Amino acid sequence: MLDIKLAKSKMENEEGMNHLWIRIASFSSENLKHAQVTIRLPDNIYRLENLNGYFEDENGSILLGSVLHEQDIMIEIYTQDEVPCGESKITVSLSYRDNQDQTKEILRSIPLRLVTENEMDNVEIDEEVISRLKKLNESHIEEKFVEFPLQTQYVSNELSSLEKKYRVDCTFY
Repeated sequence: MLDIKLAKSKMENEEGMNHLWIRIASFSSENLKHAQVTIRLPDNIYRLENLNGYFEDENGSILLGSVLHEQDIMIEIYTQDEVPCGESKITVSLSYRDNQDQTKEILRSIPLRLVTENEMDNVEIDEEVISRLKKLNESHIEEKFVEFPLQTQYVSNELSSLEKKYRVDCTFY
């Protein structure tokens, strides 16, 4: 019901970046109501708002409302300053109300390996996460480029009496 993956198997410990993919699939017999996702990151690891445009409250919880089918959430995570190398974990919780109106919670964790820039040579890329990220970016690009019909405007070169009276002609050299 709740799967999480990282785009890269490792992340640079200084000015590093990665993407977290959260996939929520509801059971066919269960409608998830008032669904909310909370992400707990290790110290000194930060994130941007979700790339899908879901509403986030002041605590950073992602509010989904009802989940009737599979939903994806993409989050960009990053480091600002140098953090200690090693392995830590990212924990994602999904809380919701089921068909009997009982509150339930599912927790999943994924390891996050922080390494130096020199150790990034043999990083493994999860192509499924990258594919989902590209698909998300393409859908946002399509939304931005909406076609508008061009309208032709015909402009007259005649000046009104006020334009003739107060017009200042400038000549640029």
